[in-house]
Amino acid sequence: MANLSDYLDWRSDISMDQDPFNEVDNLLLSYLVYTDFTGIVPTGGLSESVGIAEVTKRYFAKYTDEEIMSSPELTKTSVYLLKKMVHTKRFGKLKFAAYRQMTDVDSITQFAAISYILPDRTCFAAYRGTDNSIVGWKEDFNMSLEKETRGQVYAKEYLDEVYDHKIRKLRVGGHSKGGNFAMYASAFCKSSIQKRILAVYSNDGPGFHKSVVESEEYKAIKDRIHSYLPEDSIVGVLLEQRNKKKLIKTSVSGVMAHNPENWEIKRNRFVLGEKQSKGSLVFDKTIRRLLYGLNVERRKAFIDTLFGIMESTGATNLIDLIDSGEKAKTIATIRESLGAMTKEEQKLFWGVIRKFISSGTTSFMEEMFKK
Repeated sequence: MANLSDYLDWRSDISMDQDPFNEVDNLLLSYLVYTDFTGIVPTGGLSESVGIAEVTKRYFAKYTDEEIMSSPELTKTSVYLLKKMVHTKRFGKLKFAAYRQMTDVDSITQFAAISYILPDRTCFAAYRGTDNSIVGWKEDFNMSLEKETRGQVYAKEYLDEVYDHKIRKLRVGGHSKGGNFAMYASAFCKSSIQKRILAVYSNDGPGFHKSVVESEEYKAIKDRIHSYLPEDSIVGVLLEQRNKKKLIKTSVSGVMAHNPENWEIKRNRFVLGEKQSKGSLVFDKTIRRLLYGLNVERRKAFIDTLFGIMESTGATNLIDLIDSGEKAKTIATIRESLGAMTKEEQKLFWGVIRKFISSGTTSFMEEMFKK
């Protein structure tokens, strides 16, 4: 199967004048924002842009290979695509600007955004998605409780600030929660900016509280939204969306199907999937039962309990939950916390956890169910 790295090999000598911006370009730029550009890309406006060659030079001067390999999965893979992009005709003149990043555990907010200036002088505003941090996943679930989250507000304010009084046309996109931010920001930004948006891309991004998709603001941008979901999606099926979606074939199943590196590509487009997987359909049904089967108070209590149990283990991300060195402690802590939940909530809890954690951790789950 061919992936993003192969795409850069194939299209390396084809400029956007020869072959205009496409859906794969969107995924590549949406993926690249997982890289931490703090201190490398300016935080100001578009006028303070830095070329891709300088960005690459600064990044690899700041971080060693060992530091990169110890970083989160999406970060360490996306940054090596940057190293490849700089030598291509298609992206060699790309400029980076307006990088913003923040994580606030207290307000349950994880946010990052960047703007790229393309060779045709259009822009692409990209929002970072959920990493494997527990706070990031909790923010996704809180979208079912609130008409807007703090992160969504930041996303809208980002467009309003960076693109105010600018005449540039732009595209907006993101992967995972970044796709949600892209849709929300495009719907609720200033009308003068929305008119200049050429397209909005959500790459396996979750949806919204029902009130959002029923709003006039969302309806105004809906026809410009392009949503892509892997066949085994567990993120893009969350909550409500009222726009057309394309199913994408991936080289793997389960949690790793969410990773853009595993999306199959042919020439300048995605390989279309055949149908949503059984696992994805079951997860969708389970989550809808959780989110819409409980009233708001019970739903909030369940979400707080779910993520409180995760955090009570001392873990800050999902990988920590299955760390072999801490497995016994994690299991004991979770078992103790489960005592406060009803049998129905316990069943829902494990249904969610099974899909969060990759199939390679079956033994961990089996231990949890031992009498």
